[in-house]
Amino acid sequence: MTRITEHHSLLRFCFLFLLQAAGYVYVASVLCNRATPFSSPSGNSFEFVKLIALCPLMFLFGVGLRLEPKPQNPHLLTVRRFLVYLIPFLVALHCEYLGRLLKVNFSLTVSDLSNLDSRSMIVSGVAIVVFLLLAGYHLYISKQIGIFLRYFAAFLGAVSIIPLITILFYSGHYLHLHHYFVALVFICFSRFSTTISQGTQGLLLGIYVEGVSRWGMDPLWYPM
Repeated sequence: MTRITEHHSLLRFCFLFLLQAAGYVYVASVLCNRATPFSSPSGNSFEFVKLIALCPLMFLFGVGLRLEPKPQNPHLLTVRRFLVYLIPFLVALHCEYLGRLLKVNFSLTVSDLSNLDSRSMIVSGVAIVVFLLLAGYHLYISKQIGIFLRYFAAFLGAVSIIPLITILFYSGHYLHLHHYFVALVFICFSRFSTTISQGTQGLLLGIYVEGVSRWGMDPLWYPM
C-alpha cells in the first residue's frame, strides 16, 4: 500500500538550513575567494539573506514533503539517504569547474543556444537526455503513488509559465534562464523517498546554492 508522509521535522529543516548556509559560505569564501564569506558578487550580503529567507518556503513546498511509493524502514535508510543527498550536493557546488573541465561556457539564452559549438551541443544533448530520463522516472513514480495527473499538470505548468510570461509581458526583453532558478523550480518535483529522487534533489539544491552564491539571484528578463 502506498503512503504519503510529511516530515516537517525540526531536524530536517535544520539540515536544509545548514546545508544551504554552509554551501553558500564555501562557494563565496573558498571557490570565489571573497574576503567576507557572506558577501555576494556585488559586495553586500543581500544574496545570502535572500537564500536564507527562501529556505522555509522551499522546505514547506518542496524539500520537507516526501512522497513514498512503498513503505520503507527509515532507520535502515538514514545513513544511505544522507550520503545520497549530500554527495551530489557537494559535487554540484563545483559545477563551474565542471564547465571549465568540459570546456563549455554558455548561458541559457536564445542567442547563446543558437550559436553553440560542437562540444557545447554534445554536452547540451547529454544534459537534455538526462533531464528527460529523470523527468520520466519521476512521472512514473507519481503514477505509482496515484498523483500522476496533479504532478504532471504542475510539471507542465512549471515548464510553460516562464515562456508564457515572456510572451505576454516581456516581448521587448530577452529571457535568461539562470541555473539557480532552473534548479529551484525543479527541486519541488524531486520529493520522492527513493535513491534517485533524493540524489536528484541534492544535486539540484547544490546547483541552486552555487548559482546564488557565485552569481546572485539575477533577474530573468533583460531589455534587448
